[in-house]
Amino acid sequence: MLRTAPITMAFLGAYNNAAAQLVANYQSGAAAANLRSTTFTSSLNPNAPSAIAFGTALEGNNATRRANAIAAGLPANIFFVNPTVGQSGAFLLDNSAKSWYDGGVIEVRRRLSNGLRMSANYTFARAQSDSFQSNSDNFANFTKRPEGRGLAKGVAVFDIRHAFKLDATYDLPFGRGRTFFGSANKFVDAIIGGFSFAPVLRWQSGSPIQVGNVQLVGMTVKELQKEIKIRKEATAVYWLPDDIILNSRRAFGTDILSPTGYGTLGRPEGRYFAPAGTGNCIAQYAGQCGFANLVLYGPSFFKLDASLAKVIKIGERRSLEFRVTSLDVLNSPNFRVGGWASDTATSGCCGATFGQLGNTSAYQDISTTNDPGGRIVDFLLRLRF
Repeated sequence: MLRTAPITMAFLGAYNNAAAQLVANYQSGAAAANLRSTTFTSSLNPNAPSAIAFGTALEGNNATRRANAIAAGLPANIFFVNPTVGQSGAFLLDNSAKSWYDGGVIEVRRRLSNGLRMSANYTFARAQSDSFQSNSDNFANFTKRPEGRGLAKGVAVFDIRHAFKLDATYDLPFGRGRTFFGSANKFVDAIIGGFSFAPVLRWQSGSPIQVGNVQLVGMTVKELQKEIKIRKEATAVYWLPDDIILNSRRAFGTDILSPTGYGTLGRPEGRYFAPAGTGNCIAQYAGQCGFANLVLYGPSFFKLDASLAKVIKIGERRSLEFRVTSLDVLNSPNFRVGGWASDTATSGCCGATFGQLGNTSAYQDISTTNDPGGRIVDFLLRLRF
C-alpha cells in the first residue's frame, strides 16, 4: 500500500513538509478534488502521457499551487527555471534553418512539322528542410540539442516529387494541302478542313501534408500513403479510409476517468494514428516519441485543358474561326488537403472532421487564370478581314 505521496502531489494541497507526504491527505477535500481534475490527470493517461503538460498544469502561473509546493519543502523551480517569469521558453532568432533541393528534368521538344508542335517535360525532385514553413521569417521551432536538427529535417513544404507537363498544337490532316483530301473542293474543305487541336496537360504528385508529432499503429508510412485516395460520399469528401479515421479519433479521444483510458468512441483497434506518447512513452523533448513531424503526400493532381478550332477561309483575305476551349476537359476536380489558399498544408489529428476535405479543398485558381474549378467551356467566333 502506498503510504508516501509522490512529491508532485504537494502542489495540490496546503500542507507542511511532513503532512504533504501522507497519501491520506489527498483522499478528501480540495486536494482530492484537484487530483481528480482532468486538467491534471489527462496528461497522466498511459495512452497519451506528457510529463511537460503535467508539469505545466500543476504549476503554470498558479501562485497558490506554487506556494503549496514551497510549504512542502519543494524548490520553487522544480518544473521551470524561472517560474515567476513565464513558461514559454527561450528562442534563438537566427538564420540557422536550412533547406536542400535535388532534382532532374527531362525535356522533349518538337518544332512545328507536318502540323504537329509539342513540348513536354518530366521533373523528379526532392526538397527537404528542417523547418516545415513557407516563409523565411517564421520560427523553425527545432531544439538546439545535438540530435534536434536531425529530428527536424524532413520533407519541405514545396516537395513535389514527380511532375509531368505537356502542351501541343496539332493541325488535323484533313482538307486542302493536308495528307487526306488534299485536293478537296471549297465546299468539302469548308466541312472537313481547317481543324486544329491544342491540349495542355499537367500531372504531378500530391502536395505534402503535415500531420505532426504522432505515432502510427498497425501500418507503416508506405502502407498509409497507399491508402490516401479521394473518396466521395453523400455528405462529405474524404482522403482516408473509414477505419483509419474512426480508430484515430478513438486513439486521440482519451479519458483518464474511464476504465479503458479512452472516451465514448471506445478503444482503437487495427490501424490508426496515435498520440506520440502511446505506450507510455515519455518524451524529454519534441520528436523523441513517435515521428518528430509526420509528413504525407496528398492526392495527385491531374488536369487536362484543351481547345478545338475550325477555320473556314472566305476568299484570299478573309476567314471565319470558330473555337471551343475547355478547362478541365474531363470534369474531374482536384483536391488538396488543407485547401489551396496556403502553401503549407496541415491536417490536424484527430478531431471530429479528421480525414475530411474542407470547403476550399477543390481546385480553384481565381487570382491568375480565372478558373473557378470544374469544367468550363468557352465558345469563340471570330471574323478576320
